[in-house]
Amino acid sequence: MMTDNRSFLLSALVAEVQCMKGELSKLGDVLAGDELVVERHVVELQRFDVLVQGMEEIARALEGVAAGIQTADIVDRIRLDAVQARISRALMAA
Repeated sequence: MMTDNRSFLLSALVAEVQCMKGELSKLGDVLAGDELVVERHVVELQRFDVLVQGMEEIARALEGVAAGIQTADIVDRIRLDAVQARISRALMAA
């Protein structure tokens, strides 16, 4: 039976987000290496970078939760405005 250890759970979630971030980044790099794909989908390819950055911010926020940092401080440290705004709205609605 698994013990209820939120710190280990949060660490595992951070690792999973980082893993997914790495895979998404690799996929973006492969697609960006194809001139025809770049020519046809340059705007969409830029979204890969935004998604990777967003996943990094989520991983950092989860690390802050695991470290016991106050919620407001975690949100303030989020560097992507859109991610910070969505999380702030979600917290205000809670």
